[in-house]
Amino acid sequence: SETDTIPSEKSLSKMFRHFGPIKESQTEVDKENNRARVVFRKGADAEVAYNSAGRFKIFGTKAVNYELSFTITEAFKVQPYVVSLGEENAALSLPS
Repeated sequence: SETDTIPSEKSLSKMFRHFGPIKESQTEVDKENNRARVVFRKGADAEVAYNSAGRFKIFGTKAVNYELSFTITEAFKVQPYVVSLGEENAALSLPS
């Protein structure tokens, strides 16, 4: 069946975590819409995964489109004499 070529969340996590730490709780597989998402803790790791993703045949012989998007999880925080930025996250969307 068509959904047999869509990997599980566990398989996606295993495949992509060697590029860097991922947020496994945010890894998603939507078999109805043939989409998957992997969220990396660091944008640079997502970029490397995105640039390498074409080498993998995780969806079998299907044509796969990869998308890369960046989000910031927290707004700027200002404390006396200290300014800290929220952690940058990147999501690698894998629609088939």
